[in-house]
Amino acid sequence: MRDRELYATILGVTAPWTVDRVDLDVAGGAVHVWLARTEGAPAQCPECQSPCTIYDHRDREWRHLDTCQLQTRLHARVPRVDCPTHGAPAASPCRGALPDCALRCSPPSCRC
Repeated sequence: MRDRELYATILGVTAPWTVDRVDLDVAGGAVHVWLARTEGAPAQCPECQSPCTIYDHRDREWRHLDTCQLQTRLHARVPRVDCPTHGAPAASPCRGALPDCALRCSPPSCRC
């Protein structure tokens, strides 16, 4: 199994998200996992799950549970949506892509 497939499996990443690349930084003590979203995939409001229009993106980073002795850092270009009910919250890759995010990501870096 390759590194992208391994991390997609152990993180529980599902469509429209994929693991784009994995960078090992031994000197920095981290594994960096880059998540990518399928271009043109519909977005949902993270509050009410209704389909929304994407109006821009925001680069985000989360700390996940460690991989052995290395920090696991997730990186994603997260779409921001225009929800008629909730305004413009960011559509987190943790919502629907990484189950039980609140149990596995380290606050305060994760704001799911």
